[in-house]
Amino acid sequence: MSWILGDSFGKKLLQGVITGVLPPILLAVLNMLVPVIYRQFSALAGTPNKNLVEGSTATNEPSAPPFKEPVGVNPADYSASQVSPLHEYGQYITTCLPKYIQQFSVYKDELVLYIAPESVIPVLTFLRDHTQCQFKQVSDITAVDYPTREHRFELQVVYNLLSVAHQQRIRVKTYADETTPVPSAVPVFNGANWYEREVWDMYGVFFAGHPDL
Repeated sequence: MSWILGDSFGKKLLQGVITGVLPPILLAVLNMLVPVIYRQFSALAGTPNKNLVEGSTATNEPSAPPFKEPVGVNPADYSASQVSPLHEYGQYITTCLPKYIQQFSVYKDELVLYIAPESVIPVLTFLRDHTQCQFKQVSDITAVDYPTREHRFELQVVYNLLSVAHQQRIRVKTYADETTPVPSAVPVFNGANWYEREVWDMYGVFFAGHPDL
């Protein structure tokens, strides 16, 4: 104890820290003080410890979200709301082209025009250029083969068109067989070039007037 209380305590403490050798009594004192100091700093820093956790009044109930989730639109309701305008639009196009459009149908939010093969160029040109249409892009051209039908591809040479201006899509269907050609849509949509070549390779539908078929 005289070593601790003596005038040379600070000097010996500094010497022990420098040399890395501390007296046993000083080590014992430090062992008692370190946990106390740590708990004090933990409380100040907000670090949870056993006493703080046991004395907490927090519950296990989930906290309320900081925001309200947006209410989405039911796709079925959206489709139903589109049926009536599409019927009116289909009727409008049919009225404009009574000579070329045989009929139209609306399923959910899809408008389909049914035409004869000889009507492909006039109908596609109208849909591309008319101010109420503006279907400037052909998304794809495809076909479906029904071997048991008289017209193997009856109503299944399909043109899918997109109007960016009106944010609308439309589908045009016509028919063909192994001997009946369909006029090429390349003069109207240059993008139809590759699509028609694919339909020819896969289904054997011949597109009359195609530049490279």
